[in-house]
Amino acid sequence: MNESKRNFAVGLFMIGGIAVLGYLMVLFGEAPGWLGGAEYELRIEVHEISGIDDGTPIYLNGIKVGRVTTLNFLDMAHPEMGVVLMGKIKNEFSIPVGARAECISPTLGIGRGRVDIFASGGSGHIEPGGAIKGVMVDSLERIFPEQMATSFEKTVVGIGDFAEAYAPVANDVHELLKIRTVGEVDSDPEKMAANLYTAVQRLDQVLKSLGEVVGDTEMRGKLHAVMDNLLAMTEDAKVAMSDLRETTAALKTDMAKITKGAEQALTSIDTRVNELADAALPTLDHAAKTASNLHRVSDKIADGEGTLGRLLNDERLYEATLLAIQRVQDMVDSFRRLAERFERRGRIGLDVGGFPADQPLSEPK
Repeated sequence: MNESKRNFAVGLFMIGGIAVLGYLMVLFGEAPGWLGGAEYELRIEVHEISGIDDGTPIYLNGIKVGRVTTLNFLDMAHPEMGVVLMGKIKNEFSIPVGARAECISPTLGIGRGRVDIFASGGSGHIEPGGAIKGVMVDSLERIFPEQMATSFEKTVVGIGDFAEAYAPVANDVHELLKIRTVGEVDSDPEKMAANLYTAVQRLDQVLKSLGEVVGDTEMRGKLHAVMDNLLAMTEDAKVAMSDLRETTAALKTDMAKITKGAEQALTSIDTRVNELADAALPTLDHAAKTASNLHRVSDKIADGEGTLGRLLNDERLYEATLLAIQRVQDMVDSFRRLAERFERRGRIGLDVGGFPADQPLSEPK
């Protein structure tokens, strides 16, 4: 094959490939507008736009239905009125009336944005060249819900407040950990107070001194002696604890015996008390009956019943008794005067009126 034939075959193959590509583009609806692809226009009006360019895909409820072709202002003289996105929608997809669009910017500025159309269930479909309203949505708002963003914002504010409140504490901690040697503190203790660094340095000096003391041969021998004494004390403590355990066991046994004897004694006492109580019950009943009888007798005497009652309640008997006692007293007085008279005459030796009983009778004059 000569060169001219080869070039003709290559050119023919290229023309056939381009024709097949055009046919496929028309068949699948991806043909450019100047070829009359199977698409219709849709206007999306938003207030502002970011991260959306020509070729940005358009999705209807998550399914890709078209692409953005151009972006322009609603009114070139008044850019503040908003932006309009011209999109191409495949003919097999219809946009319901009342649908809304969300223009989502690329996440963290990486990749391409997208336009999501959400159908609201309205009746009818938007005619080719119609318009729907849209809003610009930050991709981070979809990754992080509003509640999470609010919570995160509160957390950040709380961390900031905590950092601000912790600043004085951090300054105090810095002063506490600041290098401040023992020599500096001892040289001017009024102006410079000791801190944690000073305390650690003092502890290091104490440990060094302790190491020097422990490293001394004589002190090491004394420490060995102290340890031996502690070991001996430990052994003695073990023996004492063993004796204490044995004593405790013996005390438990004795206490059990004592408790048992006490229980038996209490049982015997309880039995004896019950017997005495049983024996005393008849006597107490008899005493109660006697007391009741005495009470009835005393009531009858008080009421003047019976001989004794009439005697005790008879006023004449009382007056007669007083009169008899008075007459007996008069008789005793008369007898006493008579005795004194005989005594003065020396006829009897009675001790009457202070005269001794053994005084001899004087001769009558």
